[in-house]
Amino acid sequence: MTPSTPDPAASFSPVPVVVDSNVWISALVFGVAPRRVFETVVREGLRLVASAEILTETRRVVAAKFPDFADDLETLLAVQFSEGPR
Repeated sequence: MTPSTPDPAASFSPVPVVVDSNVWISALVFGVAPRRVFETVVREGLRLVASAEILTETRRVVAAKFPDFADDLETLLAVQFSEGPR
């Protein structure tokens, strides 16, 4: 009897990525390099994590400085955290 080899995919846990409010805002408003962070998260199957404080700060700054992007931010958050913030 040969021992079974564990399936590496079965034990895969996505790498958590913490994104600061400045990166959220830069990706949303200015795009390009900061947006690549989110594209990489999706492409590589990484796990985006954010504290309530980061999300609150991001919403506050967007509302105060970039109100035209408030709806876009909520859409981005809904997509990124379809299972809820982690």
